[in-house]
Amino acid sequence: MAFIGHRRLLSSYHPYRKLIEEFNGKEELDPPPRPLTWEKVWKEVESINYEWGKRTRKWKDVSCTNCYKKRSIFFNLPYRKSHYVQHCFDFMHIEKNVCESIFGTLLNIPRKTKDGVAARDDLVKLGVRIGLAPQVGEKRTFLSPSMCTLNKKEKISMCKALMDIKVPEGYSSNISVEAQKIHSWA
Repeated sequence: MAFIGHRRLLSSYHPYRKLIEEFNGKEELDPPPRPLTWEKVWKEVESINYEWGKRTRKWKDVSCTNCYKKRSIFFNLPYRKSHYVQHCFDFMHIEKNVCESIFGTLLNIPRKTKDGVAARDDLVKLGVRIGLAPQVGEKRTFLSPSMCTLNKKEKISMCKALMDIKVPEGYSSNISVEAQKIHSWA
């Protein structure tokens, strides 16, 4: 799973930057974007006065010059200024979401997969991997199998590997129980 433009975050000599067919048909030669500094973000956020609670808002009244709606409570932390990436605090939540997206896509779990009609339509609009375009039928839309699609035998072997995994006590939750749940979708 890769996003267009994210290869520029790699080092300039990384071999993935020169790959053409594996990505969107272009080399990624652009330099990485300059990260926002603490001072720049604080200038945009310090004047925000957010009123908590429910309220009705008319869209005509909205006049926002920046992309922030409210100031996070993390701005009150004393060590926030010393972090390189100030907005990444909850790594466990991020890991869970990424893992869920990968497994959902590999196992084709409904409402968890990222390989849907909208994603395929985006590929068509970008002119990338035209062979994966959704095929519209009379009653439903058919998605041809992509490279990341596993067949039933591969799904079962992956779930068995997860069920048989051995980790130290307290290292992870009982993954075999979760793998049994996934196994029922295979």
